[in-house]
Amino acid sequence: MAARPRRGSWQRLGGQLVAGPGALPAIAGGCPSREDVFVAGTDRGVWEWRAGGFRRVPGGRTQYAPAAVKHPDGRTDLFVHGGDDALWMNTRPSVSAAWSGWRRVGGILASAPVANLFPDSLLTRVVLALGADGDVWQGRNIVGASTWRWSEVP
Repeated sequence: MAARPRRGSWQRLGGQLVAGPGALPAIAGGCPSREDVFVAGTDRGVWEWRAGGFRRVPGGRTQYAPAAVKHPDGRTDLFVHGGDDALWMNTRPSVSAAWSGWRRVGGILASAPVANLFPDSLLTRVVLALGADGDVWQGRNIVGASTWRWSEVP
């Protein structure tokens, strides 16, 4: 009889999802110091797994997987495909458990967003998503600036 495959260190976290999870990516080659996972629940709310339990991110609604990035200073940016098909963003300061509030970034999304930070001469947020035309689009924003530039990815 064949041996049963090992399950490894997977564990059930609970909750019911409508889309795959989004998690904080590594920063400068290092993994985040704690689990921080974001999901879209069956209530279409945005939920965060942090410190051993799920907590709702106030006001967020989506049916797609959220995307998140962590800044070198510890601040977290959270992105979702909103009910109006635009990109929405929320930020949590590094020393706080409270979110700043959702604000509309724009664009016309047809998929979940994917986000990253690029430490070029100025720290730049880049969010990629499938556009309504079926092409991949990117939104770019220099951290600290209010404007986002949208362009089709060639």
